[in-house]
Amino acid sequence: DGTVKQLGYIREGESIGEVALFTGENRSASVRAVRDSVVAGIGMQAFQRFAQANPAMLIALAKTVITRFRTTESGRKSRLNIRNIALLPHSNHPLIGHFTEQLLRQLAEKRKVVLLRGQDYQERYDAEGSHAGVAHWLSRLEHAHDLVIYLADATAGPWTELALRQADIIWRLAAAHETPALSDSETLYLEKIDPITHAPGNLFLLHETSTGVRNSAAWIAPRNVHRHVHIRVNSRADIERASRFVTGEPFGLVLSGGGAR
Repeated sequence: DGTVKQLGYIREGESIGEVALFTGENRSASVRAVRDSVVAGIGMQAFQRFAQANPAMLIALAKTVITRFRTTESGRKSRLNIRNIALLPHSNHPLIGHFTEQLLRQLAEKRKVVLLRGQDYQERYDAEGSHAGVAHWLSRLEHAHDLVIYLADATAGPWTELALRQADIIWRLAAAHETPALSDSETLYLEKIDPITHAPGNLFLLHETSTGVRNSAAWIAPRNVHRHVHIRVNSRADIERASRFVTGEPFGLVLSGGGAR
């Protein structure tokens, strides 16, 4: 019926399509790149030669197939391994810059984090002289750090487009009291029939001080976002909460009742 169902995520370094190589049958699912990716393909004959020379590989592939099958049968989804995070400012409002600085400090307390801006990209592109060189540089950064933060520009351009394409997850940043109209970047890259990325998108609505939550519907209505979160930028607790959302850390609440004397 044309319905698309997400079965899970294939992480960096993992294989896909093993069943078709074993059985020769058509694939039962399609793969869609969430971010810019480098993929190596192997044909049936090459696979058979390699398998004969490396029997242990067949056992490893069989384990991969079984694990994925069990995950699918149980209804569970493999979690997205968040390593590349794009921050997309709605504007150049000072509140957004202030929040970004605090968020990065909070993330860096427990993780090895690198921040990339448009200037970093341009300098590396000038040094490498090609998009392929930049891609290898970004790959090295990802391997050397826990998180790579892509701080996009508030305006559309090559850097903002690259930042969004590279992201595992996108967080849009907006001062809650501003006009909630779509920015040029949102209109050009995200809010269209064929967006440049299928990475999950979310929204931080920023407040300077403790204020009543309002205007949420106006911000959410024109945007395809999975979740929106109101943040007070002068609250350490809110910044810590924002960092947990950004990294996809689980939240838990345990309630218990009983008698005590």
